[in-house]
Amino acid sequence: MEGNIRNSTYDECFPPKILAHHIVISWRDHVTNDKLMKTAGMQKLSNIVKARRLTLAGHMLRLPPDRLASVAMQWVPDGGKRRRGRPSKTCRQTFQEDLQEMRVSWSGVHKVASDQSRWKSLITQYSSRSEKM
Repeated sequence: MEGNIRNSTYDECFPPKILAHHIVISWRDHVTNDKLMKTAGMQKLSNIVKARRLTLAGHMLRLPPDRLASVAMQWVPDGGKRRRGRPSKTCRQTFQEDLQEMRVSWSGVHKVASDQSRWKSLITQYSSRSEKM
């Protein structure tokens, strides 16, 4: 599902036709979807999903090492293909891709995530940067 959100051209949270109706914009005005979203003050759904995913990952990284979620973050399964019907990308691979885009190494992610205010500011910078792209 992540791949569908990331590659989608129709990324908005709310259907533009309904949003235009609520803002009272006529179809004759020929307003682009991007301008409509800026007027309404809405973010793209993919940016919201990324920010929430990174917030959860930061929480999991700050957990004590004996907690199951922390162990799952560090666990690398034995080789082999995933079963039929399973997503080809794991949650960890998606998280590592986000870290690469944020320019944070996997080895240094614990240090960054341990400082909660720094982690939040990093997520904010990342989501605002990906919004401009």
